[in-house]
Amino acid sequence: MVSLRWMIIAECRWRERVANGRDLDGLAGQVTRSSKQTMRLFLSVEGWSEHVVPLLKQNAEKSIILMHGFCVRCVLSGEVDLRDFVLAKAAVLSFESEPFLGAPEYLARRTEGSLPKLVRSSVA
Repeated sequence: MVSLRWMIIAECRWRERVANGRDLDGLAGQVTRSSKQTMRLFLSVEGWSEHVVPLLKQNAEKSIILMHGFCVRCVLSGEVDLRDFVLAKAAVLSFESEPFLGAPEYLARRTEGSLPKLVRSSVA
């Protein structure tokens, strides 16, 4: 089980191009200067290059959770609860070293019960 009593620093980008590894470095630097209980959420509406996920897996200490535009659409439509989704993303990053959990996979894994067990923090 994971109890998420973390600070989350989010960076949101809406550019015409997909994000690359260099785009993530600024966010990683901000969190490096923060406490150990800090995770990063990188939202890129257009997604990211094919090199980003392998790069993050090689540098697990960056603790960056990825989210793209379709995930935001699912949250805004009410199909996915933002808090539960971010908790699931954090658990998958922590336990499986996977920086990206998309909304369709999250919904499928939630239905089949294969997501890591989560405990919500009492802090809102």
